[in-house]
Amino acid sequence: MKKIILLLLSLPLFIYFLTCDRADIQTIAKYGPEPDRIYFFSDGIVDDGAFSVNGDPMSRCREVYETTYSFLEVPRIEPFLSIYEQDARDIVPEVYWHAPVVTVDSSTFAFTEVSPSWAGLWDGLIDSTMYPVTNVAGYYWTGTTPSGTLSVDNCQNWSDNTTGYNAARGNNSATDSDWIEYSLTTQACDGSLYLVCVGY
Repeated sequence: MKKIILLLLSLPLFIYFLTCDRADIQTIAKYGPEPDRIYFFSDGIVDDGAFSVNGDPMSRCREVYETTYSFLEVPRIEPFLSIYEQDARDIVPEVYWHAPVVTVDSSTFAFTEVSPSWAGLWDGLIDSTMYPVTNVAGYYWTGTTPSGTLSVDNCQNWSDNTTGYNAARGNNSATDSDWIEYSLTTQACDGSLYLVCVGY
């Protein structure tokens, strides 16, 4: 009788732990492990709006991660670009938007917090500039509006490098919305700007 009572008392606790773990496992299976931080970094190489000189953005981000930034130990690497298929804000799944965002200094590898959360990037202001990512004042391709969505200016989904098309660009010295969409001008797609990568 004591065993039956003990079993009945422990059953709700067992069910609680079972369902809690299952939810965590499903989230990890769908989105990957929960990040401690979300990282911005770069290979420090400029390219045109079709990335025709130094390779496609995804390959470049993965290569620089493997050769330079693997100490970050993150499973997901993507270029920080809005494309037809995905807005930049959706690079990180919404379930992980609470994670803090940092730049990784390209020289010292020090971290500087840009925003206390990925969600905080899309309010028009960031806490520090993106300058440490390249350590050179300049601009980087984004094709993104301050709200994190695809800009109408995106070099034809990063496929055209002629003067006939433009793309939104970020200013790495800005902390207002110019950090992601420079308000004075877009960049002609035959120009040369940096590529920023995201790891989480």
